[in-house]
Amino acid sequence: RARPSDDVPPEFRCAINGHLLKEPARTPQGLVFERATIKLWLETRGSVCPLTGEALTLDDLIDDRDLRARIVSWQLAKTQKTLATSVSAAHGDEDDLY
Repeated sequence: RARPSDDVPPEFRCAINGHLLKEPARTPQGLVFERATIKLWLETRGSVCPLTGEALTLDDLIDDRDLRARIVSWQLAKTQKTLATSVSAAHGDEDDLY
């Protein structure tokens, strides 16, 4: 079972399993789940929110495009930072030869 990464901001995690959201789906109560995860929950456990116990259907869920955009921006910034760190480490503290 995959373990959620410790550096993922809490608001970017699925409320069920804590994994990074790829397709965030928001409930009328404001809870956010990974669409595939909440779909499976609703299909296997009935039309009830796993956190509140309130009635919930797939039709109640709204795609959270703004949150998705923020997650993508965070991932890009994280990737750029990782690449910059890798390039710096690869060059070490050597002076530029040119």
